Amino acid sequence: MELDSVTRYQMQVLFPILRRHLKGDEKILLDFGSGPGRFTPALAELINGRAIGVDPVQRFLDMAPRTERVEYRLLENGRIPLPDNSVDVV
Repeated sequence: MELDSVTRYQMQVLFPILRRHLKGDEKILLDFGSGPGRFTPALAELINGRAIGVDPVQRFLDMAPRTERVEYRLLENGRIPLPDNSVDVV
């Protein structure tokens, strides 16, 4: 599938850049605009922690892959459904 190859390419390009900016003690990552979670599980693995995908489209969140270290939340009224200062990486 072409989308899979595009996703792999994007991860090959973007993840090393993100990795260089991590301190190594990050435990929770916010994947803002996660859509159907193409990157969310891999982002949780990247930080060896948890990832929370947030998107305004419930249908996308319903399609997203579920794992033990990933959860998804709906963006409502333009507000991120998380307490202030509750994530380490956005």
